[in-house]
Amino acid sequence: MRLSPPLRQQRDRDAIRAGLRDGTIDALVSDHTPVDADAKNLPFAQAEPGASAVELLLGLTLKWAQQERIALPQALATVTLSRIHNVEVDGTTSQGKPAHATGPAAAAANPPSALRRVRACWRLCRAVFEGLRGLGVCVIAFPFLDRTQRMRQVGVWASRTLGALDITLHVQGEIHAAPVLIAGNHVSWLDILAIDAVHPVRFVSKAEARHWPVLGYMIECGGTLFIERERKRDAMRVVHQVAQALTDGHTVAVFPEGTTSDGTGLLPFHANMLQAAIATETPVQPIALRYADVHNAVSPAAPYVGETTLAQSLWAIALAEGLTVRVTVLDSQGTRHLDRRALAQKLRGEVAEALGVAENE
Repeated sequence: MRLSPPLRQQRDRDAIRAGLRDGTIDALVSDHTPVDADAKNLPFAQAEPGASAVELLLGLTLKWAQQERIALPQALATVTLSRIHNVEVDGTTSQGKPAHATGPAAAAANPPSALRRVRACWRLCRAVFEGLRGLGVCVIAFPFLDRTQRMRQVGVWASRTLGALDITLHVQGEIHAAPVLIAGNHVSWLDILAIDAVHPVRFVSKAEARHWPVLGYMIECGGTLFIERERKRDAMRVVHQVAQALTDGHTVAVFPEGTTSDGTGLLPFHANMLQAAIATETPVQPIALRYADVHNAVSPAAPYVGETTLAQSLWAIALAEGLTVRVTVLDSQGTRHLDRRALAQKLRGEVAEALGVAENE
């Protein structure tokens, strides 16, 4: 977010918050007029003031309201033309149209009906059952299964869990025979289930995922390689582990963006993990993941972004109507003697084209 004039000190930010709280400041305005790609790529100092998207402004507003103990309608009134009913959730962002919010922000702007809440609770109960079932398989059966049998069970569990949440999976293309390095865009923890349901793989995931209740243990049982992203040197350790896994004939999946996005764009692809494929001359195969629902071509329910908690994400997904995930598997390509940064840029372009989205900087 870029403000004009900029807030340079903590006391400036505190003054804005106090002014909004006591009514000295009536409204907080963010310009969401669509701009072209050239304008988006301007250096920060030359860019026009404004927030990057409604979900950012609304998310910050909700956080501010919680911290300052401000009533939600009052907080939302400061960033809308009137009251909460003016925040529409329809997935459009073109000029003159209402914009959309994502995840918990979308739920706050469009409270679900009683029927939707009941249906969401039922979905969560089914998902919990599948989680406990999967946990039992990991604890009881995995010690007696070989790697192929374990991965088969992972695929079955992923498919059943998607079904429990009423998420429909659409697949286009086929994953290359192992060994192969899969590189895809990253929207949500659901990406793991979607890919495993198509073809069970070993993932490279953030270390925090290991501590998720039940799910973290099961991810670890599936052979996930964990990386501590806060430690730059840890990437080299994981690159060697990925290279070894590929040498051993495994299929490994990475998310080169390094974090999740809301699905409307594509973040830069980091090249580090691709070095494992280049070093072992293993093919790389890009995949594109897109979530949609009955109301939105790009669903606001699926993204696991910002400060959204796992519980909040689960609730938003359970509330979604007709949620689908499309996995588009693109052509694999050789990596021998390639430059990892050039490869990352090429893969990013192919995924962006498959999704029909901009390559955000």
